[in-house]
Amino acid sequence: MPGYKGENIEPFCKKPNRRYCNPLFKNSHYVHQNCAPLYYADQSPQQDCSHYFECRKFRVEMIK
Repeated sequence: MPGYKGENIEPFCKKPNRRYCNPLFKNSHYVHQNCAPLYYADQSPQQDCSHYFECRKFRVEMIK
């Protein structure tokens, strides 16, 4: 690669601009299946990683 001198620095190595536990980054296949991330009662969805997902087997429709 032109300009690479064996150092893992930008622009060859870059820190991600989002957390690794972001569902769209780490577990995107669950998101594409319309699964919801689950959190323990003492976790914050804004700050903590979800380790489990709930996927519905049947389609749920909203009735207005």
